[in-house]
Amino acid sequence: MHSFILFVVCFAFIIELPNKKLEKISKILKEKALEKDLSFVDIFTRFSEMGIPIHNQDKVIRNVFNSGSPDGVHPTPVGYQLIAQEIFNALVTDGRIKRHKKIVCLGDSITFGAHVAGEGTVSGETYPAYLNELICSYLKNNE
Repeated sequence: MHSFILFVVCFAFIIELPNKKLEKISKILKEKALEKDLSFVDIFTRFSEMGIPIHNQDKVIRNVFNSGSPDGVHPTPVGYQLIAQEIFNALVTDGRIKRHKKIVCLGDSITFGAHVAGEGTVSGETYPAYLNELICSYLKNNE
């Protein structure tokens, strides 16, 4: 019985909460981006500053309240819009939006647009789709 309790106590010190892991990853990515003179959009920190996620309450990350799913990872269409807006703001600030330039959205299931209309495309409710709309509108208004 004592070794089981000891194991659980040791195990608790090894496992990090997801947000702690994300904080570390964000810090590493930001440092690497600075080293390489690349733009870095820290969505995790931005969401944290906005108090997101609020477990099973917010409208940004899929949860039981807003989708009937205990997902807790993937954004809702509202979340994808926020991600696109943050990336767009950074692109504008850094002067990276230029006519005839391509922007590649490379990533995981969030970039894919899991669980929303248009998943895997630049149409529908994915952040690449929303980002495309923002960039096209910006270019149209700044000709």
